[in-house]
Amino acid sequence: MRYIPFLILVLFAAPVLALTPMRPESLPFDVKLAGQAPAPAGSVAKVSAPVPSDALLELGVSETEQVIVNFFVSDDNGIIKTENSSAKEIIMSTGAKTKINQTMSKNSLPPGTYLANIFAQSTGQTARIVFTVK
Repeated sequence: MRYIPFLILVLFAAPVLALTPMRPESLPFDVKLAGQAPAPAGSVAKVSAPVPSDALLELGVSETEQVIVNFFVSDDNGIIKTENSSAKEIIMSTGAKTKINQTMSKNSLPPGTYLANIFAQSTGQTARIVFTVK
């Protein structure tokens, strides 16, 4: 008799938890780069095909969200190369779309592989994607 409240809790909570989609740690919100959705690959998500240096970055966040994007030169697994570890940044004060050549330094990303840390300020969530600029 004393287990009935626990049993009721389990019976009602389990379906709710089962309906809640689990997002990979590397993609806490939707991200598209040049129309491609990155695929989770461990602690990062990877964009499969190379993108142009002016590729459109689209985020599944509110239009009023402040977003900070940092680009680092990396290897294919998202390990930052220490010999060139300075970041290029984009700060998006409004909107959920920007081109990756709109960095604060106004310099395009040269050809190579990059890790992008995409931080959504209001939720504190960071998406981590690896992509190659052709």
